[in-house]
Amino acid sequence: MTLREMQATIFAPTRLVIYAAVAVILIVVSPFGTDKILSWPGRIGYWGVSTLLICFISDIVTRAANTFFTDDKAIYQIASNTVLTSLAVTTVVFLVNMTVWGADPNVPGFFDLLLIVVPIALAVSCAINFLIRKLRPQSAEKEIPFFRRLPHHLGTELSYLSMQDHYVEVVTSKGKEMLLMRFSDALAELEDYNGLQIHRSHWVSKEAVAGPKRVDGKLFLQMVDNAELPVSRSFQAQVKEELRF
Repeated sequence: MTLREMQATIFAPTRLVIYAAVAVILIVVSPFGTDKILSWPGRIGYWGVSTLLICFISDIVTRAANTFFTDDKAIYQIASNTVLTSLAVTTVVFLVNMTVWGADPNVPGFFDLLLIVVPIALAVSCAINFLIRKLRPQSAEKEIPFFRRLPHHLGTELSYLSMQDHYVEVVTSKGKEMLLMRFSDALAELEDYNGLQIHRSHWVSKEAVAGPKRVDGKLFLQMVDNAELPVSRSFQAQVKEELRF
C-alpha cells in the first residue's frame, strides 16, 4: 500500500468519526490510572495520540484478517482481531507509559493492561465488523465474494488485476491494493463479474478496456488509466471475440 492510499484509509470520514468517538470515551473514562496521573489537558493529549495509534493498529489487523477470512468466517475475524490488537495495543501503551512515567507504582503493568485491553478490543472488533457490513454497498458486494477483501474506499468498480509473486495487485477506479492471495482464487471469486482473463498473470474488467494496441507485433490492451497489459496467445481468440475487435 502506498503512503497516499494509507492516508486515505486512515483519514476516511467514517474512520475519523470512530476515532473521535473512541477518543472521547477514553478521555472521559481515563482508564489505566490516567485519571490519577494526568490533568484534563494531559488526558486529552495522551488519549488523543494513543487513540490514533490504537485505531491505526486495529485497522491494519482488521485488513490482514479480512484477507484470510471472508464474511462467512466473521467469528475468526473477530477472534484474530481481538488477540492481535490486544497484544499490539497493550505493548504500545505499556512502552508509552514506561517512557513517560517509568516504574511508577500507580501505572499498571503489562498483564494488568492486557486484562483491561482484551474486552475493549473485543468490543471494538465486533463494532468494526458490524459497521463494515452496514456501510458497504449492498448490491455488488453480496453477489461478488471478492469485494469482501477490498477496503471500502476502493469501491467496486474494478479495472484490472495483476499477479505479483504471492500477491494480487487490484486496481479500481479509485485506487489500488495488494492482496495476499492466489490469483486463481481471485479469478474464481470474480466469476460473475463482467471481466475476463487475458494472460496467466492478468485479468481485466471489460468496462475498463480502452482498446487494443500492437507493440512489435504483440497484442496489448490499453486500459482507461493508460496502463498497457499483454494478451497471451492462448487468450487472444477469446479476447477478440468478447471485446469485439
